[in-house]
Amino acid sequence: MSLIKNLSIVLVCLLMTACTLTEKPSFINVDDVRVIEAKAKMVSIDANLVFYNPNDLGVRLEKVSIKPIVNEVEMGEVNTIKDIHIESKGNFEVPVNFSFNPKAMWQEEKGALIGTLINTFSNKPVKVQYKGVVTLEIAGVSFDVPIDHTEEVVLK
Repeated sequence: MSLIKNLSIVLVCLLMTACTLTEKPSFINVDDVRVIEAKAKMVSIDANLVFYNPNDLGVRLEKVSIKPIVNEVEMGEVNTIKDIHIESKGNFEVPVNFSFNPKAMWQEEKGALIGTLINTFSNKPVKVQYKGVVTLEIAGVSFDVPIDHTEEVVLK
């Protein structure tokens, strides 16, 4: 009887150590950046935030707190779909979107309205930075994953 009990304890210990349950997911990259709309009064950009989940359980997206910064001017917050399916042991994407009035960039560059307008809608890229935190929950444990990624995007 004690042999069965000892084997059971060893088996439970092996199973518990073999499963990764609460390791912090990591941010990999921003992928598939697309300009959806580029007009004088509204620019809309979609992108996918790519993460890696090292755990044996799926992840739940709790909160996205990311500020998009365009040419060093903060442009509000990104929006996302909160109900996304996040698998275990692999990469996953969180689709995000943000819209802004490019006039905000012009106002920051005092007196440079015409030059900024021409540069914004020519083939010259703008610097788009995603900066903030994505909060993910695994088995009741929340993790804040920092995001700081910059891309050059042509607004056409």
